[in-house]
Amino acid sequence: MDTCKVIQVIETTLTRRGDGKNSPVRVITQYWSMDGKLLWEEDPYDGCEEASE
Repeated sequence: MDTCKVIQVIETTLTRRGDGKNSPVRVITQYWSMDGKLLWEEDPYDGCEEASE
């Protein structure tokens, strides 16, 4: 690790309703900037962390 910082973001969680087969019900965690821009989303189902542009 070259650097470590404490940053201020807004963390939200929401329940994403799946179809129960291919897409299960799960909790999604989103991180937002203080001015309301979505920074990234964590979805435990697919292990994906998506950064917004």
